Amino acid sequence: ARRGPLGELISSALSREVRFRERRVTLGALCAEALPPLLLLGLVAGIFHRILLEGDAPMGSDHPIHLFQGAVMADHLLPSGRLTGWVTLRGAGYPAGVLYPIGANLLLAVLRFVTPDSLPWDRVYALGFLLAMVLIHLSTYLAGRWIGGPGVGLIAGFFSIVDIGAYRQSGWTFAVEWGVWPVSLSMAQALLAIVVLHRALTDAQKSWRSIALASILAGCSIVTHPMSLA
Repeated sequence: ARRGPLGELISSALSREVRFRERRVTLGALCAEALPPLLLLGLVAGIFHRILLEGDAPMGSDHPIHLFQGAVMADHLLPSGRLTGWVTLRGAGYPAGVLYPIGANLLLAVLRFVTPDSLPWDRVYALGFLLAMVLIHLSTYLAGRWIGGPGVGLIAGFFSIVDIGAYRQSGWTFAVEWGVWPVSLSMAQALLAIVVLHRALTDAQKSWRSIALASILAGCSIVTHPMSLA
């Protein structure tokens, strides 16, 4: 039956209301997904504000050796087409990239290549260390998010950030004070690999892309530090 002007007006109003509600639901869902990681990023930025404002990274314990190995990777090994090899920068020389995993060195080398040459190495290291902290805590958030939703991810990420830890037990003490952040980064990658692989294997469609992603994350974890195999 043909609708009159009043019917057309009512139908149009109802359609606009439906579209408005759909957009509101979509916007609400987007905010619910985006807010937790943004809060965690804000907390990380607040804790490490000196790096953001002054480029002032921690330089005690193991931090200087990570900076040095990153510089060796970027300035000596990669330009000669090597990931490991003999360099003569210390004493009679030593096998760079052989006695300690190279994942963190590669991260710092990539940052060296994408930042201006005028940026000193200590600032490059500060950016690399900050990026590692972000990746570590966001990995914990994503694991919690995939297991139990945004709220669980937020709680997991929050406790990851405020965990004081201890020597050989990750957390602030091991990653920041002792400077052994490659171990924490390796563990974060391994955690993501386990979660992604579990989701892929329990998915009825068995997504090979997810399995490939889990494999890449596991490989990156091992290259960053083999302690994740323990």
